[in-house]
Amino acid sequence: MSERLIQQLFAQAGVTVNGARPWDIQVHNQKLYNRILRDRNLGLGEAYMDGWWDCERLDAFFYRLLKSDIEEKVITDWRYWFRFLPSIMFNCQSRYRSRIIAERHYDLDNDLFLSFLDSYNQYISNACGSIICSPAPEPSARGISRSGRYS
Repeated sequence: MSERLIQQLFAQAGVTVNGARPWDIQVHNQKLYNRILRDRNLGLGEAYMDGWWDCERLDAFFYRLLKSDIEEKVITDWRYWFRFLPSIMFNCQSRYRSRIIAERHYDLDNDLFLSFLDSYNQYISNACGSIICSPAPEPSARGISRSGRYS
């Protein structure tokens, strides 16, 4: 149901799922459709970051979605509301549970954060995407200058 609904909405925007045009998306994970319905814009973006879909021309894809006013169509579509009515009616969130979740996520030990630091307690990054990275250079005893260069 969710796959057909999303494909119909995309079609109204001029986007075909697994189509040949540069602005058509290529779906790599079928869970994408439920994620878009559940999390809407954020779900679409996070699914892209997770590699669930890709597109040759993201700018043209988003241009078509925004121009078609797709979000308004979703809000007024009864199929969308029917699918998520239970989650709206039976919301398990409460003030009490929010405190438990906040404590679990934000009261973490300092050892976790220290594990992100080098021997001089400075943050280092080795994120290079899909290319192979060489190890980050160890900063000198004087540390990093204001320009971000090693001194």
